[in-house]
Amino acid sequence: MTTGISTIGQFKRIQTDMLRTQERLLDLQTQATTGKRGTTFGDLGADARRSLNVRAAVDQIEVFRRNIDTVETRGGVMDAALARITTLMNELRTEYSKVAGNVNNDTTFLNEFGRRGLREIANILNTRLDGRYLFAGNDIDRRDDPPVRDPAELITRFQNLVGEYRTGGVDGTAVVAAMDAALNDPGRAYDPAPAGFVTAPAPAAPPGTASVDVAPIFRGSLFYAGNGPRARVDTNFDVEYGVRADLPVFRDIIQAFAIAATVQHDPAEDADYRAVLARGQELTLNSIPELNNEIGKLGLTRKEIQALKSKHEDVGVYLETEIGQIEDADLAEVFARIEQSQVVLQATYKITADLQGLSLLNFLR
Repeated sequence: MTTGISTIGQFKRIQTDMLRTQERLLDLQTQATTGKRGTTFGDLGADARRSLNVRAAVDQIEVFRRNIDTVETRGGVMDAALARITTLMNELRTEYSKVAGNVNNDTTFLNEFGRRGLREIANILNTRLDGRYLFAGNDIDRRDDPPVRDPAELITRFQNLVGEYRTGGVDGTAVVAAMDAALNDPGRAYDPAPAGFVTAPAPAAPPGTASVDVAPIFRGSLFYAGNGPRARVDTNFDVEYGVRADLPVFRDIIQAFAIAATVQHDPAEDADYRAVLARGQELTLNSIPELNNEIGKLGLTRKEIQALKSKHEDVGVYLETEIGQIEDADLAEVFARIEQSQVVLQATYKITADLQGLSLLNFLR
């Protein structure tokens, strides 16, 4: 076979076109298989930047949705915990009412209920999820240090205070004041005590007053903690969620149970007994609506983020559709172009074969 000089250039151009057609056909077959315009962003041409921007927005929405899921999970656990505390408080209110109206002044069951309830309250406020204490506010780094201490020593100290009115010399009002200080004086309530506050042991109590040298019930770092961790749930919007174990309502609840666990009647000191009992009953009654307020705040936060979650889901669907419009191939067009390319390629093969078969002898025939 011989190829004339006049056909060499044409032959090479045809070969080049054939290779381009083969490459184009391969790309089209890949699009038909994957349903995408290409395998890299570069295949999108001028739409590449647009695709990257939309994908970045999708990634951001996904971060918001994960954060919202975390807040919802933790909020749900805290909500259940507060609901249980509410049940305990309602039961404690009933027990206080029974004892207050009991002519025998028998506190046996109230004491037992108070001890068990206080231990349960402490356990609830030390609830952990994913290794973190939920009621530690934003002080989340101390994973092995619970926000509420073992209440056993607090009960012992309150028993000592009760003993001070029972043995005479200290009236019930002074004992109540000492119990209040035990939970509300930062120098007594936190371990270690915050800077600038007097720490235990307390100085000797003057005659007629009760000692406030009680066991700290809260972790010291809790004093400086914020109300709760923050989560970014939307563009330029963070939500703070959570309830701290040392909020005033929990101080009152702990004190109400501690009084229930330790108060005892002494016929010789009936007025002092009733002063302490009344304080426990007062704390219980006041704590229930305050506790409901905290539950309500959690509910509002969860409702707010649920609305945001719904919005993110809608935006996510829109963005995914946008990505599809940018990156997905038009399969009808792809198959039409495949068929066209195959026709062109077959014609090119025939022309190439014909050129390769050219010779003077064939020309003269």
